[in-house]
Amino acid sequence: WFVKMEPLAKPAIEVAKNDTIEFVPERFTTLYLHWMENIRDWCISRQLWWGHRIPVWYCRDCGEEIVTEEETLDACPKCGSTNIEQDPDVLDTWFSSGLWTFSTLGWPDETEDLEYFYPGSVMETGYDIIFFWVARMIFFGIEFMGEVPFHTVYFHGTVRDENGQRMSKTKGNVIDPTEVTQTYGSDALRFALITAGAPG
Repeated sequence: WFVKMEPLAKPAIEVAKNDTIEFVPERFTTLYLHWMENIRDWCISRQLWWGHRIPVWYCRDCGEEIVTEEETLDACPKCGSTNIEQDPDVLDTWFSSGLWTFSTLGWPDETEDLEYFYPGSVMETGYDIIFFWVARMIFFGIEFMGEVPFHTVYFHGTVRDENGQRMSKTKGNVIDPTEVTQTYGSDALRFALITAGAPG
């Protein structure tokens, strides 16, 4: 399943209700705008064993594809057949993560938490997921809430190994924080990460 994406009409991070989003450090604005102005169709289906099921059912008798908000479907609305099957795939992780800024506050109900906490002020994250998470939170927030979900995105530093490579379990270049804290204490580890992790 793909979602057809269209480029931004405005060549800036000015969005709904004249709201703006500030990126810190500012240089990541360029990366964000490059993604949004050169946007590509988005594959929203994943072949994972967990996640939100795609709400599409297939009738094996008449070929009808049924999209529904209901969690179950007993029969095909076109031919009445019970020989139906839900799509086995799930929605992309970033699809559900993009809803985080308001879905955790009770949306679609108009809750007190939603009214009080949306929009937020600062979002802190890594620059490597600007398009995967930050952009999706922004466009889902505008689409479903009518305004941006936050006004500042602060990009923290990335922990790297002695060769400047990003740490990864698959590369085998990670340091087990449990061992570090047992030797030096958790405050020392926190202090090192905060002081050595310059923005971006």
